[in-house]
Amino acid sequence: MSAQPKTRSTPKRSSRSPQPHSKNRNRGHLRLVSGRPGRSQAKKTGPGVPFLATTFLVVAIGIFGLVLLHIYAAQSSFHLRELQEQASEQEARFRDMRLEVAAAESPKKVAEAASSLGLVVPEAQEYIVGPPGKIQVAESEPTLTDKNLKALLGRR
Repeated sequence: MSAQPKTRSTPKRSSRSPQPHSKNRNRGHLRLVSGRPGRSQAKKTGPGVPFLATTFLVVAIGIFGLVLLHIYAAQSSFHLRELQEQASEQEARFRDMRLEVAAAESPKKVAEAASSLGLVVPEAQEYIVGPPGKIQVAESEPTLTDKNLKALLGRR
């Protein structure tokens, strides 16, 4: 076996290799293409369009949220005003009822109500003093006469 050296075959250069003088002649047909190869220029959008669309969407949602918040605050203020009016009405009613109770508790009204029910003033009042098993009668106080009762109640 004879050993022959293996040689690599190199591709032959085409005869159309650019020549320095012919370079300027073909320049009119060349144009600069930016972007990835295989992508047409008609479909290309600018790099800022998705960012601008997202920013616009976020701002629009924010403004919508602020409008909703303003509407809710306005409704709450109307409701608060209604509740304050109801509270003031209830406070006035409470004051009126307290005046009625105070008037009904006055000694004059109590005596009038008692006499209208047929109750009479006792002739003597006695107090029980001492332990619960032993009853001791204390001194009695002077009783009110009809004259004194009418003076107390006022003339009718």
